Amino acid sequence: MYFPIFWDEKTGRVSLERLAPSDCEILPIRGDGVEGRWRWGIDKVRKHLDWMHPKRSDRTGRLDVEHRVYLDTSIAIEDEPDDDEEDEGVVERTSKPKSFWLGGEFSTDSGKRALKELLPGEVFDFPKSIDFLRTCILLGTSGDDIVMDLFAGSGATAQAVMQQNAIDSQSRRFICVQLPEPLDPSDKAQKAGASLCDKLKKPRNIAELTKERIRRAAAKVKAENPLFGGDFGFRVFKLDSSNIRAWNPAADGMAQTLLAHAEHLLPGRTDDDVLADRARQILSDETRDRIRRPARGIGHDERDRLGREALRPKNGRGEDGAGHQAERGTTGQRHELPPGVARLRQA
Repeated sequence: MYFPIFWDEKTGRVSLERLAPSDCEILPIRGDGVEGRWRWGIDKVRKHLDWMHPKRSDRTGRLDVEHRVYLDTSIAIEDEPDDDEEDEGVVERTSKPKSFWLGGEFSTDSGKRALKELLPGEVFDFPKSIDFLRTCILLGTSGDDIVMDLFAGSGATAQAVMQQNAIDSQSRRFICVQLPEPLDPSDKAQKAGASLCDKLKKPRNIAELTKERIRRAAAKVKAENPLFGGDFGFRVFKLDSSNIRAWNPAADGMAQTLLAHAEHLLPGRTDDDVLADRARQILSDETRDRIRRPARGIGHDERDRLGREALRPKNGRGEDGAGHQAERGTTGQRHELPPGVARLRQA
């Protein structure tokens, strides 16, 4: 992957051999002077010499080589065995991103039309454009990357991910978060959404509309792309009461309070409940390091280990000296999110 490319600066001719004494020799030298490597192997460069575009920096005079990007999607560069392994799963794009995105496909009107194909009526006022979201997804993701939307609303992001996966045969995933904001049927702006929830026999809230849009979008994309074998399923997790007893000491009965909290789990809660609750803690530095320890295997043993780890303090006594104490929440904000407030459960 380290070889010279020769360029006649006057005629623009590019070759892998020096054809004239005046040819410029270009090597993959990085900006700091360290030897690098070309992204393509010599056979692939030889095959596509016409697409090579050497250039000289106006500021530094440094030489480099780029390959031309064609807007015609029928023109494609085939992968070669000598390609950089890090390029696996990278989508070959056929257009360069612009600084300004103009066009009707990026407007909220486009978003409304796409939504009406799935949900009747004016369910949402300003749904995001699917094409706009697809463009963002294409520019920033590939492979099995995760796309997160913390304000899911109409669920347009999930639909855009599924559509783009079907287009470029990738396996991106999505995480959509939406509060179950109630819908008031007496409110003109919310009437259509509340009515749809009633027809579906679902609670009147925005989260139900989000889920329904994702279900219908998945069916639509699957029907339109029968040859695509990607996954269109999704799981729903809801915020629920915690698995852990809330610590509420009684000033006149501390001994009895300690006995009542000898078992941290509430009655009826299973290891699976604890494992689901653990999902919201898994990304905190405090818990991630502890959960990385090797387990005997995956399955019941793994679930038992996670269940025990979720309730095990760092030392024999809690931070307040009251014996065993449940672990802190996702961000370590013990006072804002104390044990006993909430847990995640699969709906």
